[in-house]
Amino acid sequence: MHKFQPGQFAMLGHKSMRAEAHPFTIAGGDEMTRRFVIRTAGDWTDNFVKTVKVGDRFRLGRGVGRFLPQIDSQRKEQFWVAGGVGITLFLSALERMQPDVAARVTLIFGIRSRASAGVIEDVERHARRLPQLNLIVLSDDRNQGLTPPRLTQIIRDMSEDTQVYLCGPQGLKNMIVRAWAMAGMSGRIYSEHLDFRGAYGMEHVNYIFGPILDAERHVKLAVKRPLLTSS
Repeated sequence: MHKFQPGQFAMLGHKSMRAEAHPFTIAGGDEMTRRFVIRTAGDWTDNFVKTVKVGDRFRLGRGVGRFLPQIDSQRKEQFWVAGGVGITLFLSALERMQPDVAARVTLIFGIRSRASAGVIEDVERHARRLPQLNLIVLSDDRNQGLTPPRLTQIIRDMSEDTQVYLCGPQGLKNMIVRAWAMAGMSGRIYSEHLDFRGAYGMEHVNYIFGPILDAERHVKLAVKRPLLTSS
């Protein structure tokens, strides 16, 4: 089975979907297993969830992508921001991270409600296991949504060169970029985007990755380019 790095995704196909496969973030796994968290958000995923059963065989591609949160003890301070299903990009990083006393990692996990967040218990379990992880769960149904004043309060105690890894809706991304620039932070904000419309294989996927805020605090536009596969 192909190796992967935390934060990467892979193409996943099923016999019921014929030739078509879709990219999904690898949420965890070891040398012999892979874990995916799949939300029904269209015809393909709806049919997939209804059709798949225990014992089925799948077509699984290699891990690809460059959204790679740093989890070793040499990392800089990091700020991970996940909105809803965006948490999947961080699950394998949490799984692989070992307890240490190195730079702090602050994770904001924004959810609609605990009932709707299927992996909340997994995330909280990792928070108890990892002393370097500062977990902040913000639930909309408890009037705890992320607001600009709340965000400013959270980042106030972070080091200036803290790195940000961000996965969530565009409104959340815009809020983070504005707050980061206004606070005078120099650390880069990393995000990625997949455009799979009309694609039937990895070579057809439009992939965007890069810093959306550079060290000079000027907004940068990531450029579409062919996706490079990793070994």
